[in-house]
Amino acid sequence: MRFVRERLEIVAICQRLYNRQLIAGPEGNVSVRVGDLVLCTPSGKCKGFLSAADLVVVDLAGGVVEGHERPTSELSMHLALYRARQDVAAIVHAHPPFATAFALTGTGLPDGLLSEVELFLGPVVRVPYRLPGSTALAEQVRRCMPAPVSTALLQNHGAVTLGPTLERAWQRMEVLEAACRAIWYALPLNKPKTLPKSAIASLRRRYTF
Repeated sequence: MRFVRERLEIVAICQRLYNRQLIAGPEGNVSVRVGDLVLCTPSGKCKGFLSAADLVVVDLAGGVVEGHERPTSELSMHLALYRARQDVAAIVHAHPPFATAFALTGTGLPDGLLSEVELFLGPVVRVPYRLPGSTALAEQVRRCMPAPVSTALLQNHGAVTLGPTLERAWQRMEVLEAACRAIWYALPLNKPKTLPKSAIASLRRRYTF
C-alpha cells in the first residue's frame, strides 16, 4: 500500500471533520496530491470511520490507480482544482453548519468583520449553485478560485478549502466555521462593525497561501 503517511493524515483529518460535526453521514471529501497522483476519500462511506485502506489513488484524469472503493463523487471538482492550481496540494470539502447557513442565503460571508478571516483565509469567494458532483460544479469552482484564493462557500451546498498542505486546508475549514458561527451569533445583537479599510489591507498583506 503506497502513501501510508498521507493516508493516515487524511484519515485523521476526516475524523476531526466528523467529530467537530463539520460533516455527517457520508458527507464531505478530502484529497491530497502526491506528484501526478491524487489520494482521495471514497464515495458513500462515513468519513469518521475510514481506514487507510479505504482511500483511493487516482491519476489527474480520474482513472483509478489503486483502491477497491469508488472515489469521491466530487472527484471532478478536486481534479479541476489540482489541474489549474499547481500551488494546491490538499483539498477539504465539508458541510459545516454555520458556513453552510451563509452559503444558503446566497449572500456569502460579509467582508471585513474578523481579523482571523482576513489573515488566515483571505477573501472568501461565493460559488453559484451547480449540481453536486457535476462537471459544471467543478468548472464553476475552478473559475471562482484562482490563485491565491483558498476558501469558498458553495451556494446551497457547503464549503471548500485549499492548502499547500492538508493541515493548512483543514485549519482553513475550521477557521471558516468558527468565523461564521461568531458572525451568526452577532447578527441578532446588532449590526456587526466592519474593520477599517486600512486594517483589512494590512491583514491581507500578511495573508499567505
